[in-house]
Amino acid sequence: MPRRWREAHSHPRHYSRGQSELGKEAGLATQSVLPRLEKYTASLSWDKLDHVALPQGAFGAVENPGLIYVSIPWIVLVPPARPEAIRSLEAHEIGHQWFGNLVTQSTWTDVWLSEGFATWLSAKMMDEEQPADRKHINLVVQSREAVMTADGSATSHPVRREVRTRPELDTVYDRTPYQKGGAILLMLENWLGEDVFQSGLRKYLVAHAMGNATTDDLESVLPARAKPVMDGMLNTVGVPAVSAGCEEGKLTFTRKAAERPGNVPYRFAGRLRRAAYARRM
Repeated sequence: MPRRWREAHSHPRHYSRGQSELGKEAGLATQSVLPRLEKYTASLSWDKLDHVALPQGAFGAVENPGLIYVSIPWIVLVPPARPEAIRSLEAHEIGHQWFGNLVTQSTWTDVWLSEGFATWLSAKMMDEEQPADRKHINLVVQSREAVMTADGSATSHPVRREVRTRPELDTVYDRTPYQKGGAILLMLENWLGEDVFQSGLRKYLVAHAMGNATTDDLESVLPARAKPVMDGMLNTVGVPAVSAGCEEGKLTFTRKAAERPGNVPYRFAGRLRRAAYARRM
């Protein structure tokens, strides 16, 4: 860990008498998660990172540049709380130091560039603690399956939507940019490949450091085939249902005709080859 990060105030120091030991895990979580995020992004976001534990706050945690404040109940390890839950929270908030602070979305329409990324990145960092056969389970169960159940209802909305009024702004931080945004990023990573996706994200962070970015900017650093897929997934509601079949050695994919048009990525593997495609159905 770089020296300037080691000197950051990662250990809570102002708990009520007799509670200091309960906050120890939060400091350890920062020291565990931060190097992983630096390695993945190949960059440092700020010269220092401080944490402040507050008795009360309007939100559970807020990721200011170089300064994260967290409500005390969120970071004290009171049994039966699990240390990994605190590390997951830290991964989300520290992830915002890159996605949200170092690069900030240009408008409220692209809140997912902050919250979707923090959701996906937190799960990715926690996957490093899991065996290979359990990777992605947290994000799939907590985000993808949950949002698939709700998406397409009368009250659902796209990940990207224009915000014109104050009431609309009050609802911009609902589950959709977090959970569906994170699930779409997981889909893209699996489809494009981890190395290709990571390379694109590093270019995105360098190109827009200390500035603003849009979904178009993100799409521009990824392979061209990603754009129609992302536009379809981000700008419409619902989840495409695709069925697969194989007859006489021919693999077929069928999509329900009633669904909205758009590109759907799919990946299949065989003994001799594997390939990744996006088809318009």
